[in-house]
Amino acid sequence: MTGEPAIRVSGLVKRYGTLEAVRGISVDISEGEIFGLIGPDGAGKTTTFQILAGVMEATAGSADVFGRPLRNPEVQCDCERDATVTVVQALFLANHPTIQAKIAAGDGRVAKIAKE
Repeated sequence: MTGEPAIRVSGLVKRYGTLEAVRGISVDISEGEIFGLIGPDGAGKTTTFQILAGVMEATAGSADVFGRPLRNPEVQCDCERDATVTVVQALFLANHPTIQAKIAAGDGRVAKIAKE
């Protein structure tokens, strides 16, 4: 590990016309750190992660992964962007306290595979 952050976000902004969905987020995330954004609906969490995943471009600011910009107009292949993955998960654990109950609540094909 180096002293530099794995992900550095500086002054990140995303606007849709006059609506400012992301307003100047700055954060450094260390290698191996688990990081999440918590906030109410419409706070810009998903938009921020979509920018970090390379799905959309920021209006202003920058985002680097291991010292390299996520979007580099001088490079044809955005290899850093291609290696960035976002995992979106919808939790419904309250009604299904065990893994077996969660699997059973899903698609029957999944439950059959899990039992084999």
